[in-house]
Amino acid sequence: MKKMFIIGMLLLPSLVFADEKFEYELKVLGSEYGTASLYFDGNKGYGQIKANQKWASVWNVDNRIASQVDETGYPIKTQFTYNFDKYKGAYDIDHGKSRVRVLKERNGVKKRKSFVIKQRMHDMISWLAEVRTAVIENPDKPLSFKVFSGAKVYDVHCQPQPKELLHTPIGAKTAKPYLITVTRPSIYKREMRVWFNTTKNFEPLKLVGKFKVGHGEANIVSLKSNEKGEQQ
Repeated sequence: MKKMFIIGMLLLPSLVFADEKFEYELKVLGSEYGTASLYFDGNKGYGQIKANQKWASVWNVDNRIASQVDETGYPIKTQFTYNFDKYKGAYDIDHGKSRVRVLKERNGVKKRKSFVIKQRMHDMISWLAEVRTAVIENPDKPLSFKVFSGAKVYDVHCQPQPKELLHTPIGAKTAKPYLITVTRPSIYKREMRVWFNTTKNFEPLKLVGKFKVGHGEANIVSLKSNEKGEQQ
């Protein structure tokens, strides 16, 4: 789940940002690690994160996710396949308003579970929609919500930071950073920082955080928007 935050973005119910494709370069410990890509079509989103050949022999990752949201911006269906080094599996999640149903498959063994929820939860793509919307509507307001990875529920708090000029592979951008804190009721805690563009599509530009294999970052290298007719 921590690695999938790198490709977590978007999916707004108003579809203002429909028909977009983002591509990112991933680095771990200062070394080129792999790539991430996101594609959005209407209320559906698709993403992939993949290690390059060099890192695949050390810590291989090849994860794919598909998500569909309703008119509120919360997910109704999530499909996630993962390949973490030697571990392979998949999650098929149905998000109801009061109950979540999960089909988990690992090494050919399938397990089902369901549980009642008190409040709706985001998946690993849809959670950042709230933040991206906030950049437009209320950029200095902190946000808190829950994210369900398929295995665990996480509490996410987003604390806005002052704007800054960010130099990216697609040019210099005036960006709004957010400090993202991810916790669970136990001692689990992770922090990352995400920068958003403050004009046009308000796209996520960069992510920096600490992951299992060490300090990592994602930098946008390509942005295409069919609706806006733009390409960078």
